[in-house]
Amino acid sequence: MVKNLQSTTTLNNGGVKMPWFGLGVFQVEDGEEVYNSVKWALEHGYKSIDTAAIYQNEEGVGKAIKDSIIPREELFITSKLWNADQAYEDAIQAFETSLDKLGLDYLDLYLIHWPVPEQNKYKEAWKAMEKLYKDGKIRAIGVSNFKEHHLEDLMKDAEVIPTVNQVEYHPHLQQIDLHEFCKQHNIQLEAWSPLKQGQVLTDQTLADIAKRHEKSTAR
Repeated sequence: MVKNLQSTTTLNNGGVKMPWFGLGVFQVEDGEEVYNSVKWALEHGYKSIDTAAIYQNEEGVGKAIKDSIIPREELFITSKLWNADQAYEDAIQAFETSLDKLGLDYLDLYLIHWPVPEQNKYKEAWKAMEKLYKDGKIRAIGVSNFKEHHLEDLMKDAEVIPTVNQVEYHPHLQQIDLHEFCKQHNIQLEAWSPLKQGQVLTDQTLADIAKRHEKSTAR
């Protein structure tokens, strides 16, 4: 049961615990803006921070983590591999670049940001991520924005099953079939934009339901 910001779910790779709630820093400018956002979140109970190479703010995220009094082992840090770096060696280098910008020794979760089937390289990227996982540089590996057929194709040759599939998921986009597929394969579905960038907060039906239960619309 989700009780607070520290509540976790256990991933399928042997006990890694991922917080149910986290702060995503998409479109948050590097430097003071992202630093202050992450610093505030950590000071107010968040333990999970989600960034990506393409967000171009990993350095600011890393500085806020470094300046936090929270022990590194209590945090859950996610980053993502961008589309242009899905070739094997490029993926290895891109990971090392992200790790260096964040100033960390390891990541808790690393995701392929998009499948990009026209490149046909996400399997190559996955092999690189499997190596990094086996080398102990990543505690869990997963994907983002993958549909059922992408996951099926990836798992045909995978030695490590994805732990997470991070997708757009909110009351206006429930992705029921994908959610069921992930449940069947013990892949944790993780939502990005769970409030639809604030749009669900103005949904009158949701507001009425929240009022009946004496909760906020967001909850």
